[in-house]
Amino acid sequence: MIGELNMTRRLKLVVITAVFGAVLYGNTAPGQSEMSPDAATIIEQYRQSLLWLDSVTMQIDINGTPKGYPDKGPYGVTLLFHHDHDRAEWRGRIFTLNGNPGPGVDHTINEIFTQQRYISFGNPVGERLRGALVSNDLNEKRKGFFEDPGSGSPLWGRIFGNNHKSVADLLEESGDLVMQEESRDNMPCLVLQGTTKYGRTTAWIASEKGYSALKWSIEKKGDDLFDERPIEAESWIATFEAVEFQQIEDFFVPIAGVFTLNQSYPDGKKFSARKEYTASHIQLNPDFDSMEAFKVDLPNGLRIYSEQAPGIRYKWQDGNVVPDIDRRSFEEIDKTIETLKK
Repeated sequence: MIGELNMTRRLKLVVITAVFGAVLYGNTAPGQSEMSPDAATIIEQYRQSLLWLDSVTMQIDINGTPKGYPDKGPYGVTLLFHHDHDRAEWRGRIFTLNGNPGPGVDHTINEIFTQQRYISFGNPVGERLRGALVSNDLNEKRKGFFEDPGSGSPLWGRIFGNNHKSVADLLEESGDLVMQEESRDNMPCLVLQGTTKYGRTTAWIASEKGYSALKWSIEKKGDDLFDERPIEAESWIATFEAVEFQQIEDFFVPIAGVFTLNQSYPDGKKFSARKEYTASHIQLNPDFDSMEAFKVDLPNGLRIYSEQAPGIRYKWQDGNVVPDIDRRSFEEIDKTIETLKK
């Protein structure tokens, strides 16, 4: 099965490369003001360059430096990331880099999406685990994690605030898309830029790196939308620059990069965040069963909080979420209900 998946990917890349060559070196020149065939092909090539994300395991290390937040300082995150189509998990730890713990810092991270449920749990380092959150709302939560820079989202061309649209989606939907050639770090790039209701999106695509993006940015201002509402900031600029790639099979996976988010508001306040990423121990199409991925091993009796039924107490028992109530209590509830019926 893994061999078939790899062959399918290679065939897609071969076909698209052939189409791209015929179009780019034909009569159509880059730099047109609408979605020309060559621009559409480059965007599709860029999408294909990210197919490594379909089934992958990697370690993601993040060094974060926020500015403008009085209660936040430099921090680090180490994550073991597994993704297998509709299953995903992030397990690791967040910690301070200056020795002064702040709110929500220095604790473990476990965010697990199986095909049936989402489970989240963590505890301050050195303290026992007190509970876990369980939800059946898989789709929206999973999208949120894949668009969170704290989960590694810039590595695969995504950032929150765009109604779940990726960089490739935004470029494809641009009504004024233009493309031009430009050299970046002595490497030829095709620069695509266009605007949607979510702002202006720009991507520097390098054919030498399998049509991966060496850099991308999204700029919002004025009437641009942050998801479904007008942005409150005067200026909102998200930028990711890939510093290093690793070639794995037919893919160039970014293994080092820098993400920045700068925001300016009408009252003069400014906020910025800088995240440096390092990805390592990368495997495509790994044997998730042998590494026991997506499994949840919690102690029996642990308190479970359900988003779908917040008023009912639950606990973890032998791998299942069960009501935390004894048989006698059920009998009393039944008696009470019968009395109320009379």
